[in-house]
Amino acid sequence: MENKFIFIALFLITGFLTGCGPRSLSPGAEQIDVIGNTTYNFK
Repeated sequence: MENKFIFIALFLITGFLTGCGPRSLSPGAEQIDVIGNTTYNFK
C-alpha cells in the first residue's frame, strides 16, 4: 500500500514538472499575438 502512494506521488510530481516547464519558442514566433478576448471582430 505504501508503494502505491509513492508511485502516485512520483507520477504527479513528474507530470507537474513536465507540464509546467518552460518551452522554447520557434523561430519567428516572437511576433505572434495571442488574443484572449472572444468578442474580437476579425476583419
